[in-house]
Amino acid sequence: MFKNIFKKKNNADTNTTAEYWYKLAENYYNDRQTLIDNNESQTKIDGAGVLAAKDFWIALCLGHEKSPILLICMFWARYWCKTR
Repeated sequence: MFKNIFKKKNNADTNTTAEYWYKLAENYYNDRQTLIDNNESQTKIDGAGVLAAKDFWIALCLGHEKSPILLICMFWARYWCKTR
């Protein structure tokens, strides 16, 4: 399943491009900010953060230079601490 995610394609419209994953991650990050502003539950906020981190990580692996590695680490660490 995951082996196809990391294959680079020449077609920019596919979901395997770094830009696609970066934009998807930005959307999740913005959703997270909206959830915070609306005082939603911490579970929803953390869920959006983990989804953003996952997609930022995929974008980084595909070569996107703007993926924030510190943000990725922060979200994953927060998630990991809550599940232990």
